[in-house]
Amino acid sequence: HWGPDDNATLYLLLIHSVFTKYLTTPQASLVRLLDLVYVLEKNEIDWEIVLDWLDSSGLKTAAWLTITWLGLLTNVAVPDLVTSTLQPGHIKKRYLEFWLNKDLSSRWQEKSKVVQLGFTLFAHDQVADAWRAALTARACQKSGPELLHSIEKELTLVEARQIKCVTNQNQSQPECPSP
Repeated sequence: HWGPDDNATLYLLLIHSVFTKYLTTPQASLVRLLDLVYVLEKNEIDWEIVLDWLDSSGLKTAAWLTITWLGLLTNVAVPDLVTSTLQPGHIKKRYLEFWLNKDLSSRWQEKSKVVQLGFTLFAHDQVADAWRAALTARACQKSGPELLHSIEKELTLVEARQIKCVTNQNQSQPECPSP
């Protein structure tokens, strides 16, 4: 078996859909929650390791959101100690519970900036983490076209080399080296 161990799989399942699919939207897919149920019910989880990873990455709130969403939809229980360790402060908890209970991510999915600002940023444990995520996203948006252009340019060069090699091979010249 090649892949993440059970603890790493759980870590990924707890945070991934919060940031990539806004947790409750149709794009998040209930299959991800079924994966989470399977991991929780069929595997020996070392919660101490998972909690340490979540704490050091500043993503306890994101994991708490996923566990809370799971609890709203299923009868799958996570140890109370885990839930209380992950739970954010009172005001943030109430705000995010309101967001989940009203399924605002799905209601506003067409306005992704609203969801990013109103939900995703609050899934970070610290304001500094949310700020860094926002700055990184902004930088990626600015550099995206340049990066795409450089990739397209490189692909064009690779394609030209391949065409030249095929032409040379058809003319009985030696094979071209791999790029």
